[in-house]
Amino acid sequence: MTIGTLVRRLAVPLALLATVAAGAGQAAAAPKASCPARTVVTPFKPWNDTGQYFLAPNGGFEAGASSWTLKGGASVVSGNESSYLNSRSDTKSLKLPANASAMTTAICTNPNDQTIRLMVLGTSGQLKVDAKIISGGNIRTWSTQVDAKAGSSWRPSQVIQFALGNQYLGDTTVQLTFTALSSTWQIDDLYIDPFKGY
Repeated sequence: MTIGTLVRRLAVPLALLATVAAGAGQAAAAPKASCPARTVVTPFKPWNDTGQYFLAPNGGFEAGASSWTLKGGASVVSGNESSYLNSRSDTKSLKLPANASAMTTAICTNPNDQTIRLMVLGTSGQLKVDAKIISGGNIRTWSTQVDAKAGSSWRPSQVIQFALGNQYLGDTTVQLTFTALSSTWQIDDLYIDPFKGY
């Protein structure tokens, strides 16, 4: 076999190998989907919380019930939370009669989006908070409660953490459900902290 023949026979396999290698390189370099850019602020600074948060979709209810699913008599009402965290021009909040609930749309998150905080008004009973977290086909659920305090003043909830854990890598969606247990509550200005855990 001449050298020319050997080169011709090797040319096709080598070309195929180069194509496969190039394709593998392109696949490895494909950009990972990510959450959209979000504006972060420090809305809870007056309560010594300097964490940076972004407002959940329609988290101030200024667009009515858009991005929310309301059940059991839940409704958007006139009257904003008294600290006006989102804007001084805001005029609305969400009212949850006993056993009513409100669920957010699926919110794009990542493993660092592990806490939420909002303004609440409740004088008795509890406000139940449920999270449904979906990541890579895996579903995790989690819940906690906010206890009422005496008086009729708006206040920030505690920092509510739904740690995703290291098994949740890349982008994730979370749906939050708020349910008033045994008494009426109001909620407003729902924020998510994208930097907790850094």
